[in-house]
Amino acid sequence: MRIVSYDPDKVSKTKKFYVYTHTDPNGNVFYVGKGTGKRAWDKDRHDMWKRYIGKFNGKYSVDIVKDGLTEDEALDFEDDLMRRYGGQLVNWANTGLNRDYDLLDKYWALRNANEEILKQAKEIEDSSTDKAIEYYQQALTNMFVYETMNTDEEKKYTGLALEVYNEFCELMNRFESGKVEILDRLTICLKKANRQAEMSEAVTRYIEIFPSALCRAGMFKVIKRAKLNQSIDMLNEMIRWAEELHQEFNTGVHPWPYTELATLYRKQKAVENELSVLERFAKHSYYEGQEKASLKLHERLAELQQQA
Repeated sequence: MRIVSYDPDKVSKTKKFYVYTHTDPNGNVFYVGKGTGKRAWDKDRHDMWKRYIGKFNGKYSVDIVKDGLTEDEALDFEDDLMRRYGGQLVNWANTGLNRDYDLLDKYWALRNANEEILKQAKEIEDSSTDKAIEYYQQALTNMFVYETMNTDEEKKYTGLALEVYNEFCELMNRFESGKVEILDRLTICLKKANRQAEMSEAVTRYIEIFPSALCRAGMFKVIKRAKLNQSIDMLNEMIRWAEELHQEFNTGVHPWPYTELATLYRKQKAVENELSVLERFAKHSYYEGQEKASLKLHERLAELQQQA
């Protein structure tokens, strides 16, 4: 295979397509692409690519494998390389993975159909609450189905690409799977219809299937609305998820689980535990829009520190 070293400025003037690779310091090709101009050197890439190069402190090499191509020729050659390197690539669209596109089509069909159900439910919340509840319950059941579908994607990756893929999926499962909006609207309608037991049951089941959703701000109001009994273990888990989210995306932590846990310890007169929770909160920036709740926690912390 011919490897062409290319000057970005020279490439940008050719206005012809080329196929390029990105190779890590260990000599493993981890990305294949086509482009023109300076595309091969562009670092505006998806998260899996960024995670991969992060393993090497951002170091990787760019090689132009073949140049002077039409777009169709570049697509064909790119496809050939993807099939050659297969599972070691982190390409988002990788023809070398032999994906189950029928299953993926089914996933998106179910997800899109659910959006329509959600839309219909919102439109009738005021005029027919019971019917809206039926729609939201159906949407929740549907979501449980498509969000837990197993596409066996992890079996198609190899080497470091597999490690990066698993990390990426774990992150997405924590912070994106399980659309909280459906549960939120359902609990609003159930509260309106005075169906408290159903509300608590729906929230409990949701948390069992999507435990990582505990870190999302939207879940705090849902749990409060459902009057769910928050145990110390559950609140600690919510805090753990919230801190991991903050560490990954610098979102700030929501004060609600810290407040609830500190309050539980205060009622138990477990001062040291309460102090520990408040000090833990004080180490982080707080979630946007939560100034008043955050200030109360800081004031309580100062009060306990003066008493110590």
